[in-house]
Amino acid sequence: MNLKVTQINFDLDPGDDSIPQEHIDQVQQELQQDYIGEVFTVDDEDSLVDVISDASGWCINSIEYEVQSN
Repeated sequence: MNLKVTQINFDLDPGDDSIPQEHIDQVQQELQQDYIGEVFTVDDEDSLVDVISDASGWCINSIEYEVQSN
């Protein structure tokens, strides 16, 4: 199944010391630019979240996608 990411929001916890608070919005935008518009070939919808989380290193709060025809 081919799924195209149309919107995504990552869980960039402001309490996490890995990103300074003032950079969270910037990092969110950069991550969104990396993944919105990308098409992923996965077995099912749940796999999409796992693939992106593994690749980005961040959990996902929300995601929207379109099923692409082959």
